[in-house]
Amino acid sequence: MSQPNVQEPTVNSPIADLTYRNYDGPITSHTFRWWVVALSVLRTNLKKPGFWINGGLIVLIFLFQALLFFFSNNVAARIGGGAGGGVGDAPQKLMSYGTTAYQAISATSLLVTIAALIVGSGSIAADNRANALLVYLSKPITKGDYLLGKWMGVFMLLAALVVLPTILLWVFYATTYADEGFFKQEPWLWAKLLGASLISPVLNTSLMIGFSACTKNARLAGSLFAAFTFILLTVSNTAGFLMFRNATLDQDLGAGKSVVRRAITVQHVSVRGVADGLSMELLDVDPKKVMAGGPKKLRKRLQAPYPLPLVGIGLLMIILPIGIARAKIRAVEVVSG
Repeated sequence: MSQPNVQEPTVNSPIADLTYRNYDGPITSHTFRWWVVALSVLRTNLKKPGFWINGGLIVLIFLFQALLFFFSNNVAARIGGGAGGGVGDAPQKLMSYGTTAYQAISATSLLVTIAALIVGSGSIAADNRANALLVYLSKPITKGDYLLGKWMGVFMLLAALVVLPTILLWVFYATTYADEGFFKQEPWLWAKLLGASLISPVLNTSLMIGFSACTKNARLAGSLFAAFTFILLTVSNTAGFLMFRNATLDQDLGAGKSVVRRAITVQHVSVRGVADGLSMELLDVDPKKVMAGGPKKLRKRLQAPYPLPLVGIGLLMIILPIGIARAKIRAVEVVSG
């Protein structure tokens, strides 16, 4: 006699996978957590030739400005008899220390933007494409640690491109013109140069991180960043120039200087414009001395832009992309089968 088939009850037992272990390693401070992420960004991008090419071009720009400063002021000293006034006065200079540094920093803005495309476009987009966020955030790393690490990794690369040549320029000033009263005339120039050289890297890093977090395609992130940067620059320059031309006509009719300054401020509503405007304010640069060409009538009416609106726009360019990036960073596990 056959026995009836009896279905045995299902027993829920743990998976007998001896290779699986929960994380039981040391939990270090947040300092070391974000640094691990930043270090991976540094190691990846230091191998890219484009980064070093941009760095070499930036060094050449600073070297050119330093040589121009040296030779032009030697000519000025010979023509003026080597004195700027009474006994003990420093020789008269055609270009100031701050003006030369400003021209060098401003001339590198495009190269910093290109470097941001090279090192930052895939910073988060590549992780989104490879679903690597699940790996990162499964470790004792928070969203804040991950975002800070990515931001700092890109920022340190961009900052090194500008800060190191700026430091060398200050060393050139200090060693060459120490006996001409350099330290007495510019005791805080080192701090001003450091601040001015960091503005563009901060802005470009924040924007690039924001665009990179919004997509899984590094090329698309770079294209969006480039389009935003250059379209905003074109629109602000065009609108600002038209406003400036109309403002000069209004001045001829008796309007005050504020109409011209407002137009110049609009002309600086871009990534490069904000960096240039704030650098100009930090280094006490006269805009009439840095404008190349153009009608003399217009050059005489040039003014520095209002700094406070530029500070607000700059903060918006920093905070908004970082906020978007933080909202986009999510560890999503993709299950197939």
